[in-house]
Amino acid sequence: MLFNSKSLFHPLVLLMGLALAFFSGCEKVEPPEFVSLEPMMAPRETLVVLKGNNLGEIRELLFNDEPVPFNTAYNSDVALLFRIPSDMSLGQKRVTVRTDGGSFDTEFVVTEDPPLVPRFYPRTANPGDLVTLIGEAFFEPLEVSFKTGEFIDGSYADSLIADIVYAAEDSLIVRVPEGATTGFIRVVANGGTAQTNVTFQVFDNLLVTDFDGNGLIANDQYTFDGFTDQQSGAPLIRSSLPAPFDGNFMQVSGTDDLGTVWLGGPKTPGGNGVDSFGIRTDVNSTFLEMDVNSNGRTDTWLLLVLREQNGSTSDFTTRLQLDDAGWNHISVPLVRFRDASGFVIDPQKVNQIKFHIEDREGSGQKIEANIDNVIFVERI
Repeated sequence: MLFNSKSLFHPLVLLMGLALAFFSGCEKVEPPEFVSLEPMMAPRETLVVLKGNNLGEIRELLFNDEPVPFNTAYNSDVALLFRIPSDMSLGQKRVTVRTDGGSFDTEFVVTEDPPLVPRFYPRTANPGDLVTLIGEAFFEPLEVSFKTGEFIDGSYADSLIADIVYAAEDSLIVRVPEGATTGFIRVVANGGTAQTNVTFQVFDNLLVTDFDGNGLIANDQYTFDGFTDQQSGAPLIRSSLPAPFDGNFMQVSGTDDLGTVWLGGPKTPGGNGVDSFGIRTDVNSTFLEMDVNSNGRTDTWLLLVLREQNGSTSDFTTRLQLDDAGWNHISVPLVRFRDASGFVIDPQKVNQIKFHIEDREGSGQKIEANIDNVIFVERI
């Protein structure tokens, strides 16, 4: 058979080749489909995951028509990983994804860095007081809320918004809102949300007496049954020796001549006919606080006794040594007040306090406890 080279260029052969090339080049490319953008708002340099379908051949990624670089090695048919450019402007962005099959748009917000709240002071305050938050990235718009501690639908409710008195990038001063209770403080800023890593505490003070005529108990020796000195019968309420903390104070002293350790001391009225002090909080949220001074008699032990109305007939006690110089403020959790069987006091039934002194060191010397500003503190 003879070979005819001209047959290679036969018009029919050329036509068939062109048609094959045309139809293969016109194979349909499916349009891209958007599923999600995670996260939908973040600061510069954040890694973002774009999920969808038909994303395998992305040609362009745009933020407000501004190209955003991406690595095709992190591009599959269902996802694209890219990082927000470090020089990207802040604010709302229209995100456009283009492939050979078409395009889609979605939204993204470039924010400042997320806020941090590593510390705040004071740790305890009441409604109307000012609290300072120290941290980073406090960028507008700002909102500060105090958690109520109420657990609703699986999370703690944030229902109380605080007034912002002063705002800077690294600090905020806010006013504690009315109704605030113990809980965390939350800051919402341009870059996201943060909360304190420890709780803010709100307390109510229930003044028993300041020995100056204020409180639930009067400041005279008729209300407090007992004497300053167990031997001489000196006045119970004093204003000198030692120098007062603030006005009058109560003094209890004596010598353990009989070697019994316990010397006794004054007490408020008690019995089921005396109303409770009106404490509202539970034993883990209630504290007995006062100012104390042993006047240099460091062998003094103060035995604190609480009793209940229409409850246990036992004494609930705790003790502490007054071995620090001068006036000192003490705070004793009521969970430390137990009876002889180990049961804990019920704060809402407390209606009597006793202040007894003990010579637990067996010194045989005069011991002394000076007491002022007795209060129950309720953490609410």
